[in-house]
Amino acid sequence: MMKPVSVKTPCIGICSTTSVGDSICRGCKRFAAEVIEWNLYSDFEKAAVLSRLSQLVEPLMEERFIIRSRSDLASGLKRLAVPYNEDLSPAIWLHNLLKKRHRALTELASVGVEVRPLWQHLSVAELAQDVDRQLLVLSEAHLNRYFPEIARAIDGESSLSEPGEGNT
Repeated sequence: MMKPVSVKTPCIGICSTTSVGDSICRGCKRFAAEVIEWNLYSDFEKAAVLSRLSQLVEPLMEERFIIRSRSDLASGLKRLAVPYNEDLSPAIWLHNLLKKRHRALTELASVGVEVRPLWQHLSVAELAQDVDRQLLVLSEAHLNRYFPEIARAIDGESSLSEPGEGNT
């Protein structure tokens, strides 16, 4: 029987939806409405959001990294003060680490992670940027494909607020 996933927020403290107004958070990759309305969601709705994020993040991480030691990764996260949910996949933890502390790491072996050969030519910072870029593309595609009404509303708002685009 599967252990139920807790529905803690996936926030890692790099929120751009409320401070910058992004449609997709630069930190956790939730849609703006999911960030803003998180506390109003039922446990089922929160779990659905976490599931979607996992389905986007895990393949990217597994393509680039091998997590050799879950306990070393957890220790590294604690040492570097990176929030993570123990009920989620270590791939999600690693994403949080790269997103939050890639500048503090020169190598990943100390946290029980090996970089796959195809990606070894990249620095930790470059790996973090690559994962983040790919994840943003996937998140935007998911938003546009499955929530077109939200995407259109966001596009409408951003086109209204573009500088130099006043009505004449």
